[in-house]
Amino acid sequence: MASRTKSARAPFGVLDLGSSKMACLIAEPTPDGLVLLGQAMHASDGIRMGEIIDMDQFSASVGKTVQAAERNAGLTIKDIHLVTPGGQPAIQICRSRIDLSDPIISRRDIRRLSTKQSEMSAPEGRRISQSHRLQYLVDGQRHIQNPNGMRATELAADTAILSHNSLSFDNMSEAVVQNHLQVGHIHHSGSVAGLSCLTEEERDLGAIILDMGGGTTAISAYLDNKIIYASTVQMGGQHITRDIARVLSLAIGASERLKAIEGSVMMGGAEQPRMFAGGFPSQGDNFVLSHTVSASDSLSLPNGETIERQLLSDIIRTRLDDILEAVDERLEQSRMKQLCGNTIVLTGGASQLTGLSDYMASCWSRSIRIATPHGLTGLDGQITGGPFAASLGMALFVHNNHDDETALRVSTPASRTGLFGKFGHWFKEHI
Repeated sequence: MASRTKSARAPFGVLDLGSSKMACLIAEPTPDGLVLLGQAMHASDGIRMGEIIDMDQFSASVGKTVQAAERNAGLTIKDIHLVTPGGQPAIQICRSRIDLSDPIISRRDIRRLSTKQSEMSAPEGRRISQSHRLQYLVDGQRHIQNPNGMRATELAADTAILSHNSLSFDNMSEAVVQNHLQVGHIHHSGSVAGLSCLTEEERDLGAIILDMGGGTTAISAYLDNKIIYASTVQMGGQHITRDIARVLSLAIGASERLKAIEGSVMMGGAEQPRMFAGGFPSQGDNFVLSHTVSASDSLSLPNGETIERQLLSDIIRTRLDDILEAVDERLEQSRMKQLCGNTIVLTGGASQLTGLSDYMASCWSRSIRIATPHGLTGLDGQITGGPFAASLGMALFVHNNHDDETALRVSTPASRTGLFGKFGHWFKEHI
């Protein structure tokens, strides 16, 4: 497993390994919370849909991003924590149990159980990102939070293990080592985005968060203040941009600007949802359209051609429907929609499309909101919006778990088929 930061209370770095951009934050723990000292963003090279495809280019991007953040902060860091949507994230449940020689459970018995959990080996081909206890069981009785002092003959505990593919894990670590940095935690972007974007009540009652990036859409679900699901769909905003470029014969840069400034998911004609009945929305979740518009407006393209605005919306919505269908399929297979209530939160750079939350609410009949990350102070105005949700969440995770050595290794290989479904069944029966 990756080594832990030696000086957890000193300033530390967080690097978000996105497919379209890398974001590095440098934060310092203080008695009043985390203070942001510096930040930088750089275009990603050598990575596609969350996975490294060119180590030299990827390593160079890592180095440039971290160096820019160090210059901004005015200091040099040795340790860095990584957040990524890649690595085929998966969660599995492990149960450990011990027989009790004394009828009264003591703290020593609880420590014995924790030691037994820590001695488990990692799944074949997997590396641990995080583990957390779901519940204790006392002679089979579930939902025990603190068994100390109870009478029993057997004590057990269920633990949720979040892991990544070892090859992806090792390659990301190697790129960091090539830049003379030491790797700390490596975590799933959707899971840590929940720490910066969800309220405590949402994490408790149940919520799903979608971190929509350039090449991926990371999915995470919270219930009872615990991560209970993590996955990644290998489609994101870059796929929408490329569709625009192909259909309209534009350069990628021009297509990205067109999507950001003029793009929307508005539907025309009879398909138009009722939340747009009064006309086309004039302001998106992050971008303001160039002027007040309607569906029949024309757009002048950089190549000199003119199209109806509705054509651009149709291109965007077609790919967006593919992304949402893939996400919905994952959630249905894992039963997360049933477990986590009606709250779905969007974040990430690709979540900023005008009308996206209204469109998803209409399609899924769920409460949808665009999240603004929170949790750090300092450098006011320099870090806002969804693109920084995962890196800010990772900084909070590191700060809150700096002295927590509960990351475990598990022995049973993680099955690639039915893993999430089994997890959903477990929660239905036990929570």
